[in-house]
Parts: sequence; structure tokens; C-alpha cells
Amino acid sequence: RLFKICRYSQGVNVILMALINSFSALWILGFLIFIGVIIFAAVIYFAEKMNCPVFGMLDSSGLAQFEDYNKACSARSIGRYSSCCLYHCRGLPVDESSPFSPLCAYPLGPLVKNVTYIGDWDVIAAHQETFRSIPESMWWAAVTMTTVGYGDMVPTFWLSKLIAVFAMISG
Repeated sequence: RLFKICRYSQGVNVILMALINSFSALWILGFLIFIGVIIFAAVIYFAEKMNCPVFGMLDSSGLAQFEDYNKACSARSIGRYSSCCLYHCRGLPVDESSPFSPLCAYPLGPLVKNVTYIGDWDVIAAHQETFRSIPESMWWAAVTMTTVGYGDMVPTFWLSKLIAVFAMISG
């Protein structure tokens, strides 16, 4: 019934004719926004993922690198690291007296007193939970490009924030 009433309304007919006449332009606009979402999602995913160093657990040098990184972040002399990241730590003590306490903000599993063996410890950057994959980052890109900005996914590093500015402007 509603559609029958709309058939007799001149305003609704004008809107429908305008949509029908501009369908090709709207399709191109939607396609370009979709391409922008894919590009910005991939760029923000890799920018966030590559900012925090990954420490290998294959040998004892990974633990030594994590200790050096922790000392540099505690002294704020970053050096070769671009910024300090918080980590989910498994097997590393996270109390105040621990040398890992500033970065190991989130414990995972039981603590190990003496971390010497391979596989006893693990660290995962906490920010990597936000942009876990490119398809999940597409949500952020779509929300950012349409100026909605829910705030559920927020870039944390300066390069990622710069990418977010370009996503906002291009949307």
C-alpha cells in the first residue's frame, strides 16, 4: 500500500527519477569508496603492525633484545626503536621489581621464575589486538572515511595517525 501511495506523490517520483538517472555516478562513487577502504585498511594494518618490534623466541638473543628494548624505553632513549609498546607477556614477571614491568603491562598465564628455555616466554604487542587483520581494519577505514568515528579502533603511532588524517580527508 505504501508503494501505491508513493506512486501518486510528485516529490517521491522526483527523488526516484533522480536516483535512476544518477545510478552510474553513484555506482562509481561506491566503487571508489570501496577501493579507498581496502587501501587504507591495508596501509593502517601494516603501519600499526610494523611499529613495535617482534622478539623471536627461537634462542636466548630474543630475550636479551627484549631486555635491551625495555631498558631503552625505561630511560626514554629509544635509539633504533621508534616508540615504546606495551606487551602481553607470558612467562615473564610483571611486578614492580621486575626488569620487564614497564612494558609487560598485561600478564598472560603463569609466571616462570627463571626464563632460560626456549618456549618459556612469549610477548605479544598489545596494540596488535586493535588492527588484527586487514578485513578487521576495513571496519576502521569505512568508519573513518564516512566521518562517523566510533572510537572503537584508534591508531596509536604517529605514522598511523597521519594515515588516519589522509583517510578522513579522502572520505
